Order: sequence, then C-alpha cells, then structure tokens
Amino acid sequence: MPIPEFHLFMRQRLLLFLLGLCPIIFIDTVRGMDGPQSGVVVVSILLFVFAVFLALLSLGVEPITRFLVPAGIRGAPLTSLAMGLSLCLGAVIPHLLPEAAELAFTQHFAWVIAYFFACLFLLYPVVVVLLNRLVAKHPLPQRLGLILTLLMLGQISFTTVLEVREHGATHQYAPTTAVLAEPNGPVRARPNVLLIVLDTLRFDTLRQTWQRQQHFPALDEYTRNAAYFERGYAGCNVTPGGHSTLFTGMLPSETDTLHRGLVQLDERYFTVAEFLRTYGYRTGALVSNARISGRFGFDQGFEVYDDQLVNPIVNLGSIGDRLSVSSLVKFFGASYSKKLVRSWFTQLFWTWSLPTAAKTTAHALAMVDEMQIEPGQPWFLFVNYIDPHSPFVTRKDLADAFGPGFESPVLERVRRDNLRFHLSINRMQAGLRKGEDYSADLNWLQEAYREQCLELDEGVDQFLTGLRTQGLLDDNTLVLITSDHGEHLGEHGAFHHGSTLLDEEVRVPFLLLGPSVEAGTFSTPVSGADFFSTVCYAMGLDMEDYPVTSGVPLQRPQPERVVRFEHGPLRGFLQGHYKMIGQDLGGELTWVEAYDLAEDPQELQNLVDSGLDWVQAYRANPPIQSTQGADFIQIGDGSIDLNALGYADEMAQ
Repeated sequence: MPIPEFHLFMRQRLLLFLLGLCPIIFIDTVRGMDGPQSGVVVVSILLFVFAVFLALLSLGVEPITRFLVPAGIRGAPLTSLAMGLSLCLGAVIPHLLPEAAELAFTQHFAWVIAYFFACLFLLYPVVVVLLNRLVAKHPLPQRLGLILTLLMLGQISFTTVLEVREHGATHQYAPTTAVLAEPNGPVRARPNVLLIVLDTLRFDTLRQTWQRQQHFPALDEYTRNAAYFERGYAGCNVTPGGHSTLFTGMLPSETDTLHRGLVQLDERYFTVAEFLRTYGYRTGALVSNARISGRFGFDQGFEVYDDQLVNPIVNLGSIGDRLSVSSLVKFFGASYSKKLVRSWFTQLFWTWSLPTAAKTTAHALAMVDEMQIEPGQPWFLFVNYIDPHSPFVTRKDLADAFGPGFESPVLERVRRDNLRFHLSINRMQAGLRKGEDYSADLNWLQEAYREQCLELDEGVDQFLTGLRTQGLLDDNTLVLITSDHGEHLGEHGAFHHGSTLLDEEVRVPFLLLGPSVEAGTFSTPVSGADFFSTVCYAMGLDMEDYPVTSGVPLQRPQPERVVRFEHGPLRGFLQGHYKMIGQDLGGELTWVEAYDLAEDPQELQNLVDSGLDWVQAYRANPPIQSTQGADFIQIGDGSIDLNALGYADEMAQ
C-alpha cells in the first residue's frame, strides 16, 4: 500500500475508534450533571485526549486480536469502530448494576482486570460480527474528522453552558432590601456584625505565646479590650459541623451535619444570616474552604456568598476528582487509577491555588466594595480563612522570623507537597505508636504551624484595616473572632483533626468585641452555638423572641452549663471542669474517656474506669442523649479531595 494511502487508512481507523468511544464521554457528562459542574469542560477535553491515546494503543493491539475476528473482515476499518464501541459498552455495563454492587466491583482491581479481558475476548468479537452485518451494505461515513470535530465542539459548548451557569449563580446578588420572613420581634439596636473564622486555629494561639513569641501581634493588639473566653469550644472537630453550629446556634446532631466527609446544611434550618436579613441587614460572605461552599447550603441568607477561591470556573481539584471517577478511568484501573489521578491533580491544585490569608483578604475587601454598603445600613459579614492548614506553608521571611528554628530535614523537604507531607505525618504517627522518638520532628511541626499563624495575623489585620478605610468598622460593630475546630500536632500521638474530641481538636479561641461587651478574661466554658444568641442579645431582642438555639449569649455566660461537641459517632460534653467523651453507635452511648481538666488540663489521665463519684454520676445520668444515623462516612459527590484539605483521618475511618 502506498504511503499516502496507508496514512489515510490509519487515520480512518483512528477516527472510527474515536467515534465508537465518543458515547461514553457524553454519558459521563450526563451522569455527573446532578453534582457541581466546576471543571467539567476541562474533564471533557481530557477524556477526548485519553480517547486519542487509547485509539493509538488500539492500533498496536489490533494484530494481537486479529484471531478474534472472522477471517473475511480481519484488518477492515470497521474493526476499529467495533473496538471503540466495545470499550464504550464495557464502561457502561457496570453502571447498570445496583449502586452497592457497582461500588464493590470498582474497588477490586483484579475483578476489573478480569472484566477488561472478558470484554476484549467476548464482547469485542460479538460487536464486530454485528457491525459487519449492519454496515456491510453501506459505505463508511465520509468526513469522519468533521463529524468528530462537531461532536467534540457540541460537547464542549454544552459543558461550558453548565459551568457558566453554575459560576454565575455563585456570585449573584440578591435585592438588598429583601425581607426573607417576618422579624421575630422588636429590637432596640442594629449593630453591625462581623464573624471571622480562622480555620483549624488551636486554643493556644491568640493571646498566647509559644517559645516566648506572639503568634498574632496585630490581632492581640486589636483585641486587647475584648472579652476573651479562654475555654471556648467548637461544636464539632471538622469544618462543616463547626460552621453549621456557628450559623444556626444548634449542634451538628440537631442540623443533620454530624456526618463525616462532605456535608449539606439543609435549607430548613434557620441561619443567623437569614435572621439578620429579616431586620434589613446587608449580608456577605467570603470563604476559603471548599467544604462550606455555597453548593453545600452554607450560603443561606447571604445576599452574596463568594466561594470562588475554592470553587473557581477552573478548579484543578474538582477536575482531578471528576476525572478520577469517570467510567473510562474506572474501566482500566478501578481504585488504583482513581487514586493516581486524584493524587496528581491534588498536588497541582495545592501547588497553584492555595488560598493564602492575603488572597482571602483581597477577595473579601473586593466583595465588600462591590456590595456598596451605604452609610447607616446595618451589615453582617462572615470571612473564613483556611490558615493555618496543613502542610503549614508560609512565606520564607515569616518562617525565618519565627524562632527558635527547629529542624526536620524530612518534613522540610516535603513541606510544599501536600500528599507527601501527609504520608510523612502518617509514618510518624505509626512510629510514635511503636515508641519511636520523633521529638525533633514534633518540634518542627509545632513551629511550622505557628509560623503560618504570623501570615494569618498579617492577612486579618489587612482586612480589618481595609474595613476601617471603607468607613465600616466602628464602635457599633459586634466582632467575634474564633475557629471552627482545632488541630492535633502530635499530642496523644494524633495529627490533623476529625478523629478525637480532645481539647486539641475542639477547644478554640473566642474573642468578642462590640457595644455593651465587657472586656476581660473569662474562664466560663462557651460554645460556637452561642454566636446566634449573642447577636440577638446585642440587638436588644427580648429573650422570648430568640430563635430556638442550643446557645446562650456570650454577654451572659452561664458557668454551670453543659457545653457539647460531636462528630460522626463521637459525642462529648463539658460541665465545669469535668469532661466526658463517648461513642454513639446503634442509638446507645458508650463512654470511653473522662477527664478532670482542673487537675489534668492536658487530658493524660483517662478516668472513665476510675469509679469516681462524678464519673459514675455522669455515666448513670448523662446530660446528653443518643442520636441516630451518624456513624458512617458521607463522601458526597466526589468533587473535593478531603485528604488534600487535611481530613486524612476521616478518609481512613
């Protein structure tokens, strides 16, 4: 065969293979339409590229599979079309199984490989014969390249419309004078409200020093006349439950946000933003953690909820996750291929798109400027900073400025590689459980975490300065600075968050400033559930008109109250200086830890089996009750890599 004719023949075979494989790309798009559409355009293009690779591979496989084809049509172009259709059908068939069966199938690499060869040796010959009978009397379509180009352009146009629609909906502004419901009752004041959540910030940071150094020099100065609650507790040890508690004044078990993984805040729960909108407040939010994106229901009541830092029109994290669960990827490698693709894109996402404190501040100030809040209009602003978050990367000048300069060559080498950093931490955790000495690495980790606090302090200070410059931050502003949960840095042999209810994970900073707030340091335990009631108190609302919450006003703390915290099957409470932690499985509470924080603030002596009177009394008559349906992992739609966000403990459950 002359070379030009050979090239034409090979191109025809490639195009026919792609034509046969095209339907699975469209099917994957349609199957994912019920989830977030971020990244779907790029994923479609990448799937086409992958299809081209498979088409080239099929040319090399064809001589090996010739014996599967009837002699009369071996080497014919339609065999390439049949090969593409066979792969397409093979990728579709698992979706016809019940959901549990499909999940089990794709988790076993050996099963998937066996299925692949079954498709090659059984399905492919059948498709070849059927195609030969159907097209034997009809010529192959002309202009195959044009047909494929039009199909690809149509696919890209369709997915572009989906992404633009989702991206536009994220940043639309509601009417500024809208009233969502009837106000609860008359108020005597309408102070501005500012909620700043410093994600993953431990209790031993704000107003505290480490190695005689301040973590937050600017914020410590700003809050010198604040009410400082040194025993503040988050409602949960992960981001969704911690924020749902702040937003609704109710615990995760009361708002169906106990679940592990991705969590949805249902619209039936009344939020502080919705409440303030009923009183004519302007409401805006800027978030830098993907787990509280607007698509998960945390945007309720906000006239603008800016999550473009973590849900942009091109989000490499979403692209990697969406590609990793595509039918073609699962067809060729099951969970192994998924892990490889997800890990690769996770590293790209965190290398290029880490939302630093400075970036969060810039976006927050731009959002406030775009809202054009007029003088005299009350406002509620919520800003979520993701710092300090593993792998605790910060600018070199700030790292150098924070001593004493502990060294860990292993961790320093992987500090900017989130995946390898997590693997190193996991190896360290396994070594600690064997009694190995990691004191140098633990010192380095503590310092790295606190170095990032300096960058966070700088970013928050710039935000507060920007609000003052715009004439918004004044003495009539109620400001709460807190966190959604803490972080283990090796204490108790644990790392990250989401695995325990020890103080490292649930005890957080609490600083309140504003009208009628008494300055000072208070040892009364308080909760993230108190924020909603605190706002109501500042507005002068009568107690009987407060929305139903589990909190009390921070302006009137109650020393003997029960403070609760929970996540998944974990349940815990604190009353006075007594703390109990248990598990809630099958609707029954099983107590596994008890601590007297007055005698043992580091929670080193578990007293649950001590027989002490107070332990026995709580075991016999606990102040919290069992709840159902929270002892499972809720991964969601696969659009976020939880391991990349520092939730390795949840993924390992």
